[in-house]
Amino acid sequence: MKYVKEIANQTSFVLTVVCLFLFISLNLFTPSTDHDLTLYLMVLAVAAFVIGVVGLPFEQKNEKKQVFRSTFSLIISLLLALVLGILWVLPILFPFGIPNLYP
Repeated sequence: MKYVKEIANQTSFVLTVVCLFLFISLNLFTPSTDHDLTLYLMVLAVAAFVIGVVGLPFEQKNEKKQVFRSTFSLIISLLLALVLGILWVLPILFPFGIPNLYP
């Protein structure tokens, strides 16, 4: 069981950090017109979240470093997947731009 916990925790943490750095670098250096990269990053963030959730029952509360890594991975991967999902859906819903709320 310890082997499953270590693999799940490390894989989830690495995938989350890679996805976060890719998201930041893509938003800083490239325009957001490539929706395929957004979709791939969203799938990667969801995969990191699922792997983190699978490894969560195997966590032991006395290992502070492991608990911090899994908590960080779960929160960041979930938020990243939600943000990427919103960024991927918005151009489809509003192809001519987001309308003004006030006339």
